[in-house]
Amino acid sequence: PLRLVGSEMCIRDRLRSLCVQNTPLLLLELPFVQWTGEIYKDVKKMIEKQKITVLLAHVERYYEFQKDKTVWERIFELPLYAQMNTGGMERRKKRRFVEQFVKSGVPFVLGSDCHNNKERLPNMQDGISFLQKHFGQEMINRIQETEERLLMQHE
Repeated sequence: PLRLVGSEMCIRDRLRSLCVQNTPLLLLELPFVQWTGEIYKDVKKMIEKQKITVLLAHVERYYEFQKDKTVWERIFELPLYAQMNTGGMERRKKRRFVEQFVKSGVPFVLGSDCHNNKERLPNMQDGISFLQKHFGQEMINRIQETEERLLMQHE
């Protein structure tokens, strides 16, 4: 039989190595499934025990998987931040989510989901314009304040 050498690593013990440039800020992607109590416990432990500042990546993509919103609501009661991609905010389905999420009061920042300069181009201005049109300059100011708070607390 073929034998290969390998190892395993418990990612929970090494989260700091995945944080942004020597900070406790972690851009966290959760699974695209119905969230469970175990997922909630893991996120809570990151925040409370490991002192990780969680920035939950592309929050708009998870909602449709949350048929039971209980864990979703519990996670967003934790002291964390969300990151929302600006692409497609004008589409009706995403627009409805954005409107609900903004009203929830969870602090969030914007992202472009730009993976390169060819297929997934940065599209920040369209999203900023959408938010400004629907929620006013005050919303843009709140997002900028959140961005500054995240950056300042980790300098």
